[in-house]
Amino acid sequence: MERLSRYFSDLGADLDDAGRLEASIEQYKSALAINYDNEAAHYNMGLAFEHKSEPDRATKEYQTAVEINPNYAAAHFRLGNIYDEQNNLDRALEEFKTAVRLDPEDAAAHNCLGIVYAKMGEMEQAIASFKLAAKIEPKLPQSYENLTRILTLKGIALEEAGESSGARDAYRQAGAMLKKTRQRHGHVTQDVIDLIEYKLGTPARRSQR
Repeated sequence: MERLSRYFSDLGADLDDAGRLEASIEQYKSALAINYDNEAAHYNMGLAFEHKSEPDRATKEYQTAVEINPNYAAAHFRLGNIYDEQNNLDRALEEFKTAVRLDPEDAAAHNCLGIVYAKMGEMEQAIASFKLAAKIEPKLPQSYENLTRILTLKGIALEEAGESSGARDAYRQAGAMLKKTRQRHGHVTQDVIDLIEYKLGTPARRSQR
């Protein structure tokens, strides 16, 4: 029975890949009718509902998947993304922390965890998460760009607090990361470039006064 349930779940995934979302969901339902504890079928149906822009139904399937298998890192990751999009940062943080605990080598999860920390104003934790994401997966451009951005924001915060030395150091780190990002990935979002290039000049000009 488990084998047959996996068959319908795999068929549903193929249909989802082909863009046939309704048909894929029907296959997942067939899989779950045979074996309701098929966590992969719940997870895949959650993906299909996300593709249909139905986050509430997706959330329900991911939650069921982690109830069946609490160590399902990918389902925790998807829940984190949905909660983040809904600005439910506390729950997003919890899910991303669980995801990276279960799968410490998941660079995307570390990057998303850093984004949530940044939104919560926890800059040092955000920086640590982005650095770890970049270390795990050097080819992941988002972690480099996010690290560049958060270092710049750290510099701004320090500058506003009157800590000019710390601000200059943060801006220098941001500039070095910008250079590395350009070397590794070529493209950097223009607003990040403009902000860093402006801020790299601002502390230097002030130090000459």
